[in-house]
Amino acid sequence: MRDAEANQPNKGPWLAMDTATAAMSVAVVQDGRLLGKIESRAERNHSLYLVPHIQQLLADCGLRPADLAGFAVGQGPGSYTGVRIGVTVAKTMAWTLKRPALAVSSLEAIALGASDRLLGLELEAGGETAEAPLPESAASGRQDREASYEAEAAGTSGAKTGGDAADWPAAERVWYVPLMDARRGQVYTGLFERGPGGWRRLAEDRIVLFERWLDELAERLAEADEPPAALCLTGEADAYAEPAGRLAASSWGGRLVPLAHDVHAYEVGRLAERLAARGADGSDVHSLVPNYTQLAEAEVNLLAKTGGAKR
Repeated sequence: MRDAEANQPNKGPWLAMDTATAAMSVAVVQDGRLLGKIESRAERNHSLYLVPHIQQLLADCGLRPADLAGFAVGQGPGSYTGVRIGVTVAKTMAWTLKRPALAVSSLEAIALGASDRLLGLELEAGGETAEAPLPESAASGRQDREASYEAEAAGTSGAKTGGDAADWPAAERVWYVPLMDARRGQVYTGLFERGPGGWRRLAEDRIVLFERWLDELAERLAEADEPPAALCLTGEADAYAEPAGRLAASSWGGRLVPLAHDVHAYEVGRLAERLAARGADGSDVHSLVPNYTQLAEAEVNLLAKTGGAKR
């Protein structure tokens, strides 16, 4: 790609990354297509492997950094250190190359990826839409989940939890609840919907006691003018499927679908491309900051000592 082309805003491939969890992911995305990705599980070692993974991925895709149109990064919530690493690398590369950098919710990326899997969709490299049914067990081990995601990218088929693909038409309204463990009975979470009106956010990212979140979800389901046909728990869904089962037994009457799913940079890139298409330019890279949803424990302790902590 010529440098003149690379300097056109939002034209060309985007480099996407997410380091908010133990699953470190980098991908090259263009027009919603996955051109390449590298993923690993290197908790507490993201600072060692992120840049080498980026270098390897660009080489595999035959790209130079100057060929990139922009950078997309998951801004959390999640691991404080992990989120900072991804945001810092994205900002540094964007500032150096004078490219835009856009941050998206890591929780939304999880929810979007789970939605594609539930609906049996996967946008393959080259832009083809292929069937990508779920693995036989939506509550399988983490290695099985990663293997199933790789199978999806290759367009393989398999059994679908909760019914055949025909049971999940795009016209059905489904709520997606991404979950990350935030310790002490708390979760990082949000709420998204996919249905006749497309994809939309229903609740902001937050940290909340899981039991309180269940009560709030039950209220939302009871009060919804158009309740969803299904509610999909995703992210670290395995640990929360059993206590959440009472939602399915409530007066709502819909289906509860636990679907464990890691954050993937492919969805981060897709979300950033959508933002760019809506006019977000990402030119002020210094304004890009992590979303912790709360202060780190060390910061809380420091503020408490100086009398500045807010309760």
